[in-house]
Parts: sequence; structure tokens; C-alpha cells
Amino acid sequence: MEKNLQEEINFFDFSQLVYQNLNRYLLEGRASLNINQIKYSYNYLNSIRELEKTKIESLTEYLIENFEFYRKIFIDEIMRKNRDGKDDYINVEWANKTNSIKLGFWINNSTDKSYKMALSEFKNINIQMMNFPKSQSNVMVRFFWTRTDIRELQLKEYCQFITISGVYYIDQIVCPDKSQTVKNWEVREVIGNRYKEIEVKEGHMTQKIGYKIDIPPHVYIKDIVNHIKVGKYNEETHKWSFEGFESLKLQEETRRLSFYIDELSTFGILIERKLCFPYKSWYLRCINPTTAILDLETPRIKLIFELGVRQLPNREYMGYVKLIKNSESEFAHIVNKEYKYDEIILELRNCGILINPFDEDIINAGIKIHNYQSQDRAINDIIIACRQFAIRSHNLNSVIDENMILAKFKPNLEYDEYFFDDEEKDWSEVAWYPNKCLIGRTYNENNTVKFKSSVEIVKEYFFIFSLDRIIIYL
Repeated sequence: MEKNLQEEINFFDFSQLVYQNLNRYLLEGRASLNINQIKYSYNYLNSIRELEKTKIESLTEYLIENFEFYRKIFIDEIMRKNRDGKDDYINVEWANKTNSIKLGFWINNSTDKSYKMALSEFKNINIQMMNFPKSQSNVMVRFFWTRTDIRELQLKEYCQFITISGVYYIDQIVCPDKSQTVKNWEVREVIGNRYKEIEVKEGHMTQKIGYKIDIPPHVYIKDIVNHIKVGKYNEETHKWSFEGFESLKLQEETRRLSFYIDELSTFGILIERKLCFPYKSWYLRCINPTTAILDLETPRIKLIFELGVRQLPNREYMGYVKLIKNSESEFAHIVNKEYKYDEIILELRNCGILINPFDEDIINAGIKIHNYQSQDRAINDIIIACRQFAIRSHNLNSVIDENMILAKFKPNLEYDEYFFDDEEKDWSEVAWYPNKCLIGRTYNENNTVKFKSSVEIVKEYFFIFSLDRIIIYL
């Protein structure tokens, strides 16, 4: 029974579902510094990637084995679309239902061995290939695209780049010769019960190949046009390389990136992670007993989130995060929609915006990593206190002692989203240490930032903190 290749591609939806669950598990492990949980997530994420590659190889092998059957189907489809009545080449592509995995083939169907590809376009995969050499015309070119670059989560080594339009795996495979009809018999070369073994030709091409890649409309690039790179991935070194690319050009109006290179490889459109960090500021406050607003200003864009809790029909409570007050077209598909915290992080990541830094991101931003116990104490107190206080970031966190974390508090018993009368003197400074929390003021002594506490204010704040220990679950 012949396989329906579209149905086979749809099976990748399951791997994406598992990936999302593992991503949530990984984020929880990072937040709690659970090394075993982090390793578990890494191992299975890498296993998913290997399974996806195995599945693609299996589908390609099946297509080769049954090439004549599918060639006729593809040609019938071409003629149905009336592509000027020409069938000298075949373009086919498939995508799963969530558009997270896409597979395409360019197949030479010309009897002219010197036939040369002028331009081949894959609309679903958002890529065009030009100027394919004549000497390589007796091949199929395979395009495999995945939206998620799982290699970003490799345990072995930190990568300073992220892909903003998925990853393209492009290679060439020996194309089976056309069968011939002799006295009503179909004659074709068979090795055992199958066509020729799949052969991926390595090495450089005889001339430069041109590529045009359309950056997806949901990727935010307005502020980083001059920082976008194209890299090829080396599976042995696990690093991106930027050598060999020529005539690299990005058209802002059409969001089309073009370049030339003399090989088929694994490509990605990249930006550096450091463009997204450190945050400029954040501001957290409640607007009612179960809803908080978080302003997060990153180096690239200011984001405003609604953090809330709602009751489900079974009377259980579920937390959500919602991106609000954003008019940028790149975020139109996610704005004002409720997500779990890991889902919104992943959605923004797909838009090219990182809001969840690794330790290496903090170091690269020139900031010392603060004491983890101080961090936990600060996070727990802020979550509890935001019911009665507006809380915002402190601009001295990057220069203070690494055992201390600072923030600013102001009473907000009326749930004001913004204060009409907002003066700096109305805000109190709070410092967290591994074993205590103090209220007071920062001061400079011999070019060193220090903190002086006030016992009276400490007693007052601790009393208020203990009144209502309600946590907003995200």
C-alpha cells in the first residue's frame, strides 16, 4: 500500500507537542536549579532531534524506492496547475499541521543532461534557490526546515546565537534514472528490491549557488537589521560558521535575505543573544486582587504582560500570562491571548525576542551573577508583596555586591496601574541577602555602592508582608 506522504509529515505534530512539554520541564528545572531535571530535558530534546532526522531519512528513502510512482503523481499535479505545460523539473513540498516541520524536493525531470536550474521556489518553506550547476543536474535537492532549533538547548556548550527563521537542512541525493518502456515493458534499474542507495554528495560545488530566504512576518527585526547574520552549522564542532558567504543583502521592505555560497549545507538566519540582554527595567504591580501587570523593557522592545489567575469549571485555579498593549504587527498572533509562562517564552522566542536569559547571557552583558539564595528570597518576597506594593527594578543591581539584590517598593493598596503623583522620595529601597531582607537607602562610599538599613521601616514592611501571603501562580 502506497504511503500518503502528507499524513506521514503530520506525525511530526506529536514531536512538537513533546518538545513543548520538555521545554516547560526544562524551564522549571532552570528556575529551581535542579541539575537532574535539566539533564533529563536535554537528553530527551536531543533524542527528539535524532528521531526527526531518522524519520526524514526514512521518508526520503521511501520516495526513492517508489520514485516512478510518485514521479507520475507529481507530474500530473504540475500539469493540472498548467505551469506553462512544462515538466522539466518538479517542485514538491509538505508541511505538518502546525507548520513546525516542512520538507521539499527539487527533482530534475528533464531528459537533457545539461539542464540547468534557473530558479526554484518553495513557497511554504520560504526559500528560493538559483544557479544550480549543470554538472549536478542529475540529482534531487532536498530541503528540510524545522522551526525549532533544538541545538540551542545543547548541554555541552553555550551558543551565543539564536536562529530567527528556523533551520534549513539542504543536501542533494542521487536521482533515479527515468524508467524506459520497451515492448510494453517498463524497464528500470533495481538493486535488490530498491533503487540506488541514497547518496549525499559532499564537498564544494563547481559554482556559487544563490539563495533567497523570506524572513517570516512574525519575526521582529525592526531594530536589528544591521545585526542579522547567515551561518552554516558544523555538526562536528557544534558551532556556526560565517565563512564563504557572498553578496549578503537584506531588503527591509520585502524582508528577503539573499546570498551566494558554493555548497549545500545547514543554514540559519542568526542574531546574537546579547542583543536581548540585559533588561533596562521592570515594573510589577497589581490592578486587582488576582491580576498583576508587568512592564519589561528590554534593549530591543518594551513588553507589557498581564499575570493573572482564573478559576476553572472544576474549581481549580490556573495561572496565565498575556501580552497586552502591543501594536506591532509581528506580535498580532499572540497579543491578548492567555498562555502558560513557558508557552509565552517560547512564542516570543519564535518572534526573535528572548526574555529568559542563561547565566552566560548575564556574564556576557557584563553583570555579575548574584547569589542564588538572595535571588530566591527576592523572588518569593516580591511575589507575596505585589498584592500591596508596586515594585520596580533598581538601576544599581549591576554594580552592587553579588550577595545583594536591590528593588524599590511603594504602597499600592488601591491597585493603581500607574501613580498620578509619583516622586522618587515615595519609593523605599529593599535589599535581599542570603539570610535576610532589609529596608533602607543606598549610598556611595569611596566609589562603592553600599546599603544602610532602617529598623523601623523593616518592622513595618515585614508586618505588612505577613498579612496576606497570596502567590500568583504563573
